[in-house]
Amino acid sequence: LLAAAILLGALVCAAAESTVSPEEMKLKNDWVSQNISVPSPETLWPAGLFVLANHDGVDRNAARYGRPLILGDKEYRRGVFCHANSRILVRLPSPGKAFSATAGIDSNPDTKPGRGSVVFSVKVNENEAFKSAVMREGMPGVPVSADLGGTVSFILEVGDAGDGISCDQADWVDAKVTLADGKELWLGDMPFTAPKQFPFSFMYGNTPSAHLLVDCPLKSSSRAIDKNRTEQTLTWTEPKTGLEVRMVSVNYSDFPAVEWTLWFKNTGGQDTPPLSNIQALDIGLTRPRDRGYILHTIRGSQCAQNDFEALIQELGPRSKNDFGPSGGRSTNGGWPYWNIAWGDAGVIAVLGWPGQWDASMLRDDDVGLKVRAGLSLFNSTLKPGEEIRSPLALLQFWQGGDWLRAQNMWRHFYVDHVIPHPNGKLPKPFTATCIDDAFPGMLSNAEAEMRGMDDYVQHGHTFDRWWIDAGWYDTDKDWAAGVGSWNPHPKRYPKGIREVSDYAHKLGMELVLWFEPERVAPDTWLYKNHPEWLLGTDGQMKLLNLGHPDGFKWLTGFINTFITEQGVDLYRQDFNIDPLGIWEQSDVPNRKGMTEMKYIMGILAYWDNLLRNHPGMLIDTCASGGRRLDIETLRRSVPLLRTDYRTEPHGCQAQMYGLSLWVNYHGSGIGIDSKYIARTHMNANFAYGIDRKNGNWELMKQMDKEWREICDNYVVGDFYPLTTYSLAGDVWMAWQFDQPEAGEGVVQVFRRIDSPVDMMTFKLHGLSPSTTYELKNFDVAGTTQVSGKDLMEKGVTLRLDNKPDSATIKYQKVK
Repeated sequence: LLAAAILLGALVCAAAESTVSPEEMKLKNDWVSQNISVPSPETLWPAGLFVLANHDGVDRNAARYGRPLILGDKEYRRGVFCHANSRILVRLPSPGKAFSATAGIDSNPDTKPGRGSVVFSVKVNENEAFKSAVMREGMPGVPVSADLGGTVSFILEVGDAGDGISCDQADWVDAKVTLADGKELWLGDMPFTAPKQFPFSFMYGNTPSAHLLVDCPLKSSSRAIDKNRTEQTLTWTEPKTGLEVRMVSVNYSDFPAVEWTLWFKNTGGQDTPPLSNIQALDIGLTRPRDRGYILHTIRGSQCAQNDFEALIQELGPRSKNDFGPSGGRSTNGGWPYWNIAWGDAGVIAVLGWPGQWDASMLRDDDVGLKVRAGLSLFNSTLKPGEEIRSPLALLQFWQGGDWLRAQNMWRHFYVDHVIPHPNGKLPKPFTATCIDDAFPGMLSNAEAEMRGMDDYVQHGHTFDRWWIDAGWYDTDKDWAAGVGSWNPHPKRYPKGIREVSDYAHKLGMELVLWFEPERVAPDTWLYKNHPEWLLGTDGQMKLLNLGHPDGFKWLTGFINTFITEQGVDLYRQDFNIDPLGIWEQSDVPNRKGMTEMKYIMGILAYWDNLLRNHPGMLIDTCASGGRRLDIETLRRSVPLLRTDYRTEPHGCQAQMYGLSLWVNYHGSGIGIDSKYIARTHMNANFAYGIDRKNGNWELMKQMDKEWREICDNYVVGDFYPLTTYSLAGDVWMAWQFDQPEAGEGVVQVFRRIDSPVDMMTFKLHGLSPSTTYELKNFDVAGTTQVSGKDLMEKGVTLRLDNKPDSATIKYQKVK
């Protein structure tokens, strides 16, 4: 979580469209060309000296004391000074023939008399072309000669001779390369330089990725995914151990966005060195000197009043901010989406990983900001043939306007390239209900489910979907005790779920059915029959190991068949356990994080399998509410209950405010007893129930009608907060959803229970000043017509007499 949160100020900004500017596309394309395009070896590693490792000090031609290099009593004007342990890569402009030098310990006040002990070596193509005996101060320099054999790079190493690094100050003097064409290069005249920095990093053994990739053969390929997306693959293969590193990137032509994922595969015959510190995102940002860095993000979900709290933080000089979830679910407190702004420009950075991740933002004392995000715990060897992946990283660039314009550009990207499209179509908003009077219902039976449908039909009301939540399976205890036995209860559902789904279909409704396949309770079928597929401690809740090939195969086969045979239309998946501790205790030595890695790869493959087999089906993601909402999850599912916190309206209104900045399609559920409560929970998925004996049926019908008139705005519209984010009971909260293409939108306003103010004015955003709009207040008869200019400059004034109270206003352009 952010170390501190500053409440959002009142937003008074000029009307802004979320269309992409040519400048933003150029910004993105220049960045892609620099960081992802296929580089030449000269671009990756220009001629020069690369310091791969060094304890303390490297210099050319003169030592740190500003005097010549000295071996014994002889002075030298050319060479390279370094301190063991050191490793310097020499990159040549063309093939080399030979390297020569004199090597020894530098004579200076730190090393005299006779201090220090080092060993010099030269490596050519990983082979040792030269190695000295142990050298000490005062000894004459040893001649160095190495055949380069046409290579364009070689490595100079200075080791500590096994007795520590004290006083190990070493000189390569008169160091010279003879090129194959006869030209000579003095190392003391070659510049220190740095390799091309890709937007990722990792460690392989003790070698950073930028150094590892220096001499790895590089292959590239690309393909058009569709008219707006091009995939490019860069593949490096480390020749000694056979590690294959693939960067698979997607470049978008309709948005200033690019994304990538790293894949690592052991193509050799032995276990690899450990792979660790995998940062899918590792970039440096710079800003103009007259602007600061401002971070816009939200809080994750922990079933609390401040779930999805809108957060703003200044990233000041020398500040360091760390982010991450708790317990192994990707948005359990943390939020892996960040909008980093500097003035009228910035970048949205997103990390996709349904498990444990961490991120950091480190400011220097000047204009730089280092942004890193990746796996928290992975440090593992790879077995022969084994393949793993990094989280997905995505950047969306923006320029002009303000951070809120960038958020709406993100919302458009979300509609086009994130939210699932069953059968190729954008999912429509829908209403849903269940057997319980207050949403949702659990531990029901087929007879009650069908009679519940009849109750609504008899009152002239049907929903888009009928929802059966937890407890339909074989358990006679509480609902959680049965997870792991996924057959309908033989007494409560004697004809299976099919009887209920057929009845719902007959009444024009689809069926939503709840599962929690990842958690396995004691005494259930999975627990007793397949312990080898499970992770965890005996006698306690366990996890179905989705990294186990047999467990994965069983689950995909069983659920696919169940969905088809039982007539399930929408598959709802919950996850009510923190998995991190179980993953960690299941790791074996030298394989830290591998259990989580295989598990996460398995859950993504599982969802992909369901979508392939049921292309018209939506998946609902629920992890104790909204605790798994990273982009990899949301590309496969939608959150129909954004959080389990539905205790009071202030927090629920604030959830809508914060989450709508990042996620277009989400929902909530509640029992309706007033307009205020109903409007608090209206969203793309409007799930509600009613006391079917004593409830207000007319109110429910009225709220359903209102929702259907405005529901499309939630998904495809821009989002504008109209008030400050607040959880207080004495304020108003309001927002606007606007569809600029359609010329319509909706404003929702809430006067909270302790507010002393009965009237407020709200200036709207994104409208056409010259267009006339017709306004409909759902609580007032008739309509009014107002110009877009007046709506944005003078605003809409509302009087709400009650405490609490609410209003919904729809506007659309007059044709």
